[in-house]
Amino acid sequence: MRRSRYCRAVIAIAIVSSLACGGGGGGGPSPSPSESTVVGPGGGTVSLPSGPSLTIPPGALSADTTITIAESSAAAPAGALGALYQFGPEGTRFEQPVTVTFPVLAGTSAGSIYWTKDGSSTEYEALPTTIAGTSASAEVNHFSAGFVGASCTEGATCTPASACHVGAMACGTGTPVCAETGANVADGSSCGGARTCQAGACIVTYGTADLVGTWKAEGLMSPGGWWWRGPVTVAEDGNFTANWETPDGSQVGEGMFLISPGGVVTTEPSSTYRAVMDVDKTIMVATAGDQFAGTSLSVSIKPAQELSVSDVAGAWESNALNLVSGAEAQWQRSRFTLQLDGSCSWSATESDGGVKNATGTWEIAPGSIVTVFLDGGMAEGYALGGVDAGKTILASIGPDTNDQETWFVVMVKMADAYSPSDLVGVWEGNSLFTGPNLDEIIGHSWRKRLTIAADGTLTGTTSYPNGESGSIDSGTISISSDGVVTVAGLTWFRGVMDAGKTIIVTTETHSGGEDVGLTVLTRVE
Repeated sequence: MRRSRYCRAVIAIAIVSSLACGGGGGGGPSPSPSESTVVGPGGGTVSLPSGPSLTIPPGALSADTTITIAESSAAAPAGALGALYQFGPEGTRFEQPVTVTFPVLAGTSAGSIYWTKDGSSTEYEALPTTIAGTSASAEVNHFSAGFVGASCTEGATCTPASACHVGAMACGTGTPVCAETGANVADGSSCGGARTCQAGACIVTYGTADLVGTWKAEGLMSPGGWWWRGPVTVAEDGNFTANWETPDGSQVGEGMFLISPGGVVTTEPSSTYRAVMDVDKTIMVATAGDQFAGTSLSVSIKPAQELSVSDVAGAWESNALNLVSGAEAQWQRSRFTLQLDGSCSWSATESDGGVKNATGTWEIAPGSIVTVFLDGGMAEGYALGGVDAGKTILASIGPDTNDQETWFVVMVKMADAYSPSDLVGVWEGNSLFTGPNLDEIIGHSWRKRLTIAADGTLTGTTSYPNGESGSIDSGTISISSDGVVTVAGLTWFRGVMDAGKTIIVTTETHSGGEDVGLTVLTRVE
């Protein structure tokens, strides 16, 4: 019994003592780690356990001085590799350089010690820093606050957000920033893809060299459904030779392509052909004709030289226009999912409300032609078309003599994700429409030039086969994360963007479903 009372008394005293000293977590936050040492003219070292250290050489101080290192209660700037520390007495100046050393994580290969400038508590300079093992060291000549952060060299050349502006590294905030200097890089410098710098702007410029080579052309005329397809070979001087397959047999065409610095392609001797080349320079989309003889839409691609299964496998969205002899024209929107093992699935929605689904297999045929074999004979051995050099576009004309149908199919490979910024820029649109109710003045095709702002605002101009033009004063366009493009208030408009984000393809319905159209939008800026 005595032993029990003795133990209870000891425990009670321990509890009271603990409470008196702030035990139990009720006394507020623990003080920040700090260390202080008196160092005289002979020099010395000061170290904070698990923190920075100072090596002060002889002659750096003229008198005994209490040197302090303390972890700051303030947060270090963004990107810091450790805590911010205060070194004192603040404002102390040394007659010889003092070495400050900070701990860093093993494997750290680059970084800078940031030190507040003499007389400032907020502006930093990035010091020449040596990293060895788990330590980063630099020399200082005054006392300040400091930390280890991302590597930064003041004034070093860098590329800012605008790739056509000269940039220089700025370290003063403690976070490296590539700041614009106000100067432009040299005209003609590459700024990504097919773009070059001109007067500080990153733009696409085009020339005859972009036309040279063999293109695979597919075209369709409305009304009537006359079609053509085949290779077009362009020489270095712009002269071309075309070998087309048509409903009337093989035909040969010759002429000359002319291209403007803005990517508009015209031909001689034709006076109505007008094409636009995309910014990646692998696609040309054109309209030609007039409201009397009929109008046409064509898509020409520079075919991929080599094509592997992995290049093609994935999700593809198709927009197709069907001109049916003696019957109502229609569009079809479909998705092909091509698997690496050669299997595929297909689902389609048509303008009359019909829905179709099928599975099957696919393969790459000679000439980089993608062909599908769907169960049920719905598209047995159907050639989807050739793939462009960017490997994101397929185009084909699919005439069916038995059904008297002609399908114009444009397919885009889908990216994993999209954002509103993918729409921003200047786009050229070429369309083909068909149906019994189209106004004769409008004709069967039109061209448009659209500018899309960062907030999705849509403005532009449109022109018609008879030479008339109009304006698109307002509208809001948006894109979903899976690449579907819509315009507010236009329920008939639905498009998809390719993985290269230079092409948008749409199908449209007008006049209560009797008139349909296919539009290809090409990014030009």
